[in-house]
Amino acid sequence: MAENDQKLQQIYLQMQMINQQIQGLEAQAEQLNMQIGEIQRIKDSLGELGSVKVGSNTFSPIGQGVFVESAVKDTAEVLVNAGAGVFLKKSVPDAQKTISKQIELSSKYFEQITAQLQMLNQQAAALQEQGKTFIS
Repeated sequence: MAENDQKLQQIYLQMQMINQQIQGLEAQAEQLNMQIGEIQRIKDSLGELGSVKVGSNTFSPIGQGVFVESAVKDTAEVLVNAGAGVFLKKSVPDAQKTISKQIELSSKYFEQITAQLQMLNQQAAALQEQGKTFIS
């Protein structure tokens, strides 16, 4: 009987580890999904930029939920954050290509996370079934 208890305890510990991994991956997937949505909104905004008249007034974001009124001087080029505080001037089509690549890479990563989640859920189900054999 002690052997069955020990095996059940091992299964329980494995289930706990898998559940922690699942929770972590679910959080990553949720964050990544939000990021993909934000990147898609940026791409959509770049597409709408061509309809904005040079010299028209708009509100430009300067931080989380804070905007400043500004005048549009150029709709053909935008500044794109290249990382490490470096910004590159790109044409709107080039910026759209860059954004599309980011969406593609993020979507592939999301698919990888989803596949890992499915694998972990299968492992958890198998362990649960294995545990039932020791209880019955």
